[in-house]
Amino acid sequence: MSGATDDIELFLCEDIEHADQVQAEIDKCRAGRPRLRIVGQARTFDGAKDALMDLERFPDIVLIDHHLRRGADAKPRPSALELASFIYTQRRREEQLTDTRLVLWTSSNDDQLFWTFRVCGGQHVMSKALNGWSERVELLYTVMEGAEWWPDRPALALPPSVRAVIRHFDAGIPNDEIATRLGIEPSVVSTRADELRKAVVGHFGQHVATGAHAMAAKARADGWVWVDLRDDRLLPTAPPLPLVLDPGMIPEP
Repeated sequence: MSGATDDIELFLCEDIEHADQVQAEIDKCRAGRPRLRIVGQARTFDGAKDALMDLERFPDIVLIDHHLRRGADAKPRPSALELASFIYTQRRREEQLTDTRLVLWTSSNDDQLFWTFRVCGGQHVMSKALNGWSERVELLYTVMEGAEWWPDRPALALPPSVRAVIRHFDAGIPNDEIATRLGIEPSVVSTRADELRKAVVGHFGQHVATGAHAMAAKARADGWVWVDLRDDRLLPTAPPLPLVLDPGMIPEP
């Protein structure tokens, strides 16, 4: 909670108009509890990144819409996973994310999305199907009380043999060096690259980039690849990463 008051500070990453009216609706549901106070809002992906990184102190809850306007055409696009990953990795390194709760606001029913959001550092998912702000506020209060939710574990996307090398491909490490690090023959790395190609082509069709490193990047964009945040030498260089995740490499909750 805020250091100056007992308010629960809420930041909205949501293209919603009239935040003052939303605040009024939230206040109606307070029922004697600490006030859920909107302390900021960003209506685009880039605006959210800039605003959150400029804060001196992180709010108690960040509510992130699954789709935010982004790009030259400013169309709503899936952004929550990338934004959550950006917040989690950057703020974790600065040790400023200890008590912040990330909540996904979405109309999706995709357990893969929910699982990925959780591993990115999120705590809960708020459905847009909830009936008005009364139910939404109740969920936010339960999140502040420590409620967390794990969806069903998604099916594995890649075989273990490919998972063992794919994050090295994703980090741009040459095949010979991968073989040395893992204690395997270079021919085995090439075989794993071919298995990756078959998996990616099977999922995306023939119109994909060739080469293990390009295919790893494509697979990562679809949520297949995990890079351990503690293993800095494997962090890809293109920010904001790491994105996620092959669920087979995530510990059980």
